[in-house]
Amino acid sequence: DLQSLTKLDFENLSFEELQKAYFENAKILPYVIGNTSHTIFSKNENNHFYRARLQKRSEMQKEDSTLIQNFSFPPSSSCNKNGRANLKNTSVFYCSNTAPSALNEVDIENGSEGFLGVWELNPNSNLIFNLLISNKVPNNNMWSEYIKEADLNYKRFYKISEGNLSNHMDSLRNFINDIFMKEQEPYWLSSFLSNRYLYGNDNSDFIVYPSAKSNHNYVNY
Repeated sequence: DLQSLTKLDFENLSFEELQKAYFENAKILPYVIGNTSHTIFSKNENNHFYRARLQKRSEMQKEDSTLIQNFSFPPSSSCNKNGRANLKNTSVFYCSNTAPSALNEVDIENGSEGFLGVWELNPNSNLIFNLLISNKVPNNNMWSEYIKEADLNYKRFYKISEGNLSNHMDSLRNFINDIFMKEQEPYWLSSFLSNRYLYGNDNSDFIVYPSAKSNHNYVNY
């Protein structure tokens, strides 16, 4: 019963209890896997990824801009609450596919100061990612056409591989994609799911989900 998941009192559940409740209701964690060899990444603004971080002016002057670690993963100690893609006290590297969407993610306002890092994806091999994007994203989202095609392919795959469970698998995938579009803070389900995707037994190198703060027109990684 997927709807029962959204009605649980997550605040009083440990990670293990939340995980148990998830699998009691959903039964399985579906994966929609892709890799970085796909042409979609050639459309990602010259293979650039953007990460923004606001900073107080007094602290900016102390920042050593030559140290990559200052602009990469935040220390776990600073992750004092759940994010859409991280559990509390768990550090992940957030970035976006455009500079404006990265700035939106940190709630930039007129007069804000900080840093905008431009990163390039240059791995030694194809990276595996999990796609958590609903087919409800706007058409101008660069992943929109890819998602529509993936939806059709996975519907066919589920019918062949899952038989009588194909409808449940399809509903579950849509449910999870909607969580990543709509869930509000403190992100009980999306943070749990992200942790499973990134650090579970079938861990992905990264996940892709729509940017709520950019009205789902862009994506975060």
